Amino acid sequence: MQKESNNSGALIFEATIVFPVVFLVIFIMMVLGNAYWQRSKIDQLVTKEAIKGAAYCGSPLLQQYESNGRIPGLIEADVKPYRYFLSGYGDSVANDINGTVSKYISSMSTGLFTNMKPQKIGDVKVEFNNMLVYSTFSVEARYKIIIPVRIIGMSDWYSITFSSRSEIAVSDTSEFIRNVDMTIDYAQQLGIDKILAEFKNKLSNALEKVKSWFR
Repeated sequence: MQKESNNSGALIFEATIVFPVVFLVIFIMMVLGNAYWQRSKIDQLVTKEAIKGAAYCGSPLLQQYESNGRIPGLIEADVKPYRYFLSGYGDSVANDINGTVSKYISSMSTGLFTNMKPQKIGDVKVEFNNMLVYSTFSVEARYKIIIPVRIIGMSDWYSITFSSRSEIAVSDTSEFIRNVDMTIDYAQQLGIDKILAEFKNKLSNALEKVKSWFR
């Protein structure tokens, strides 16, 4: 009889202490899993749109083809030569990508739990980073997800802030070669190559004199 009484006491202890803890752990895992599932969808979208933006900036004909559904003719085709020297290039592409990402985040569902819909923090940042020699296309979105848990002393629900960012290199070999050729042509017409050659000879002579002092 005493042994059965001890077993019943252990069962009562497990029911009052262990079971609620296990339930709480499972609940937290489900909530956090839902939040990171939402994040993974936004990460995927940001990477996808960054790749698309880099492709559009690298090949303007690609965007024209996808917009019209056909390859543009010789008169319609706009390859935008020497576009990296022009300010504002890539703004239209960045605006389109910005609208796509913002619209997607606004239309997302709450997932498994109510009120866990991602909420944007500020504007989505989409940029064509033109460094002349090389360029990249970046997409960044900051947002928060409400967790249906309140810590003691807090009046609002707890929230987690996330940031999804992707930066893709713009590969455009033909335009880079065109820009280099133009720079060389201008240098030859202005005689800069001769000036550089004379400067190189003077610098070499100066270095020889400096070396002779230390011999």
